[in-house]
Amino acid sequence: MIKAKEDFGNPDATPFVRFISGTALYPNPSLYEATKTFFERYAGDDPTPILRELVKKGLVAGQYEVLLDATWFAALSTFLLYNTGVGEGITDWQKHCLKALSLMCERPHTLAWKILKAFLLEQIDVVSGWASSWLRALGAREKIFRADDGNFYMHDDEGVLVRVVGAKPLDETRLDFIADQILWRHGFLRQILELFALFAITDDFSSNREYYPPAMKAVLSESEYQRVHHTWHFMYFDRARTVKWRPYSNLCDPDWLASDLLSCVVDTLQIDHFRKRRTEAKTPSQLWAKDPRKFQYDYVLDSGLRLGPDQEEYLEFEGTPFRWLNGTAERNAVVSILVEQVGDEAADVGRLNRMLGAQGFECPDFGAPLCIARFGPLSSEEPNENSRAQRQASEVKMTPCAIAAGIKI
Repeated sequence: MIKAKEDFGNPDATPFVRFISGTALYPNPSLYEATKTFFERYAGDDPTPILRELVKKGLVAGQYEVLLDATWFAALSTFLLYNTGVGEGITDWQKHCLKALSLMCERPHTLAWKILKAFLLEQIDVVSGWASSWLRALGAREKIFRADDGNFYMHDDEGVLVRVVGAKPLDETRLDFIADQILWRHGFLRQILELFALFAITDDFSSNREYYPPAMKAVLSESEYQRVHHTWHFMYFDRARTVKWRPYSNLCDPDWLASDLLSCVVDTLQIDHFRKRRTEAKTPSQLWAKDPRKFQYDYVLDSGLRLGPDQEEYLEFEGTPFRWLNGTAERNAVVSILVEQVGDEAADVGRLNRMLGAQGFECPDFGAPLCIARFGPLSSEEPNENSRAQRQASEVKMTPCAIAAGIKI
């Protein structure tokens, strides 16, 4: 008996590739056809039974996996069943995803993106998950607001006005939440962008095949990874290498799609907060500016503690200045100290230890001890205002202790 040769697909006829136990499978670029087949059989209720029927598994490359011809049905299943529980039925988010999927099927993909983007912007609270988020419920209850002085306030349960540090008003929290859902690889909105990029690649490949190098393939994720995404790999000999590449069309790049969508979201802002911060930048304290020491150490705090609403604050502790850079969504807080000589900072680090200890006692909700990752000495030639830190791997743990001296801001 002669065993039939297994079909792994034609690498010259597709820009896509799947890997199963090191074996490359090349699915046909038939995402549009697979989506049409799905909608022909979809009756408007829970899509789970239909997807289970369409996603056929069998023996592939010696493993029981999704068959080559069912690759795109598996991608649609991953998209439509993303973060849904068993027995939930169809959810509101799935209904919007089905609507978005129907818009992705339009050709050319340049027109489809304009229609899809308008739909996402219109339904962004639901599609992003903000409408059902506990952050929205908490923000609506606390009613935090920004006063004319730039600080955040709220009224507690007894009606007393209190200042809030580390939280934002509801509208700003909403923008942060939506931005995360667009930029995070596992975000709800990001999944729509990742799937549309596959449609764009399919459409662009059909009309611009000559611009796709035969060795350049978009590696598809397997269904067990629970999210839609792809990475470009340069295939040669028996090796696969990850590279930074995308087709000529920007719409084939989910990162570009995310930036394009996010720019329309933040266009709703009435205040350019970045420019406002630059024009209202805090000037260094006289104690810091006139300090004769010319070397600087920077320490990154492993803490969510913020001092004031501005980007930086200048502190005075035991007659010594400190510069405190508040953390953001993309970096931790940083504390800067001045030293007389590089390598002779023991006394200054001890003072920093005591200052952080006082902060730990003043703000117990942030926990103690505070932990910081040490940055190396700055340049020995430049003054502290122009120098830059050199990273070192050592870590210092600061233990709170009782302090008689106070901290001035």
